[in-house]
Formats: sequence, C-alpha cells, structure tokens
Amino acid sequence: MLEPEHQGRQRKNLAEALRSLRSASGLSGSRLAVRCQMSQAKISRTETGSTLPSVIDVERILAALDVPEEIARELLELARTANVDYTAWRTFARLGLHQKQAELARVSEKPNVDIAIIPQTVQVPVTPMNIFVIYDDRLVTVELFSGEVVLRTPQDISHHIELFELFMAHALTGAEAKAFLLDRADEFMRERE
Repeated sequence: MLEPEHQGRQRKNLAEALRSLRSASGLSGSRLAVRCQMSQAKISRTETGSTLPSVIDVERILAALDVPEEIARELLELARTANVDYTAWRTFARLGLHQKQAELARVSEKPNVDIAIIPQTVQVPVTPMNIFVIYDDRLVTVELFSGEVVLRTPQDISHHIELFELFMAHALTGAEAKAFLLDRADEFMRERE
C-alpha cells in the first residue's frame, strides 16, 4: 500500500489528536466505542494510526467526545484531506499510472502512432465540453452523458476539425510528448517515495 510521507503525517496527527481528546475526556476506548457504536478494536486502530478513519467515523468520535466546534472543524478537515490523499494515491498505484505513462511513451515511437498532450499548465482559449471523434471529412461523433451524436453536415464537421486543430496547436507532440510522459512517470515515482 502506497502512502506518501505527508499522508502518513496526516494520519499520525489525526490519530494523536483523537487519542488525546479521548484521554482528556476521561473515557476509556471501550466506553468511547459504545458511545460511537463502533468496536473497541476500531477505536484502538484509529488512535494508533494503523487504520485511517472515514470522515463519518471522525464525526461520530468528535460528537461522542463533545469536542468544541472549532477543534472539530479542524480535525474533520484533516480527516477529509487524509482520506482524499489516501484514496488518490491508492487509486494511482492500483492503476499503475507511472507504468501507463511510460508505456504510452514507448507506443509514441511507433511510426503509425501520434500522441499529443496538452499539459494542464497550457492555456487553451476554449474547453472541450464533450469527447469527439473525427473519422473523416464526412463523419464526426460526439459523446454526451446520455449517448452519442453522429454529425454529418459539412458545417459541423468543419467546426470539429477546426477545434481539433486548435487543440493540436497547443499540444506537445513527438519527442516533446514522449519526454513529457516519461518525466511525469518519474515525477510520480519520486513523489511516492
């Protein structure tokens, strides 16, 4: 399981804060568990940092301890941040993002493949509202949330070709795209160490 250093610190800080609050309240872990309708083992794992509690679990613990609103707000924000980071890193690791980027970089070397990437930092004057595919000068498909639209009129096809060319003008291609992919893959691996 991958956990960046900052995520581990957030979990530890949250665990220590919850343990300190319970201790200051004079409640035992067992008594708090009863108040929260959780197992004593879950309370223990949460307080030692071996389990990352959900935001709902933290809300239940804070309510059972009758924690002042300002402190509760801070701890809930810490719990939200820790859970989002944890999920994101676990998801990226599971998907093998760094491997996919390196694989795309290798695929980009094939003579029949063109990969174009618009980095997030590049300002493009328009934002695509839907995914579209240009098959040729007679057919364009546009994917919507509820289905797919087939466009065959010359004006619609011309509009989408111009839109595609605009995006391509802002994209990295060829060796630049490959270097970008490999750099992002390396950056991902460095961040998780």
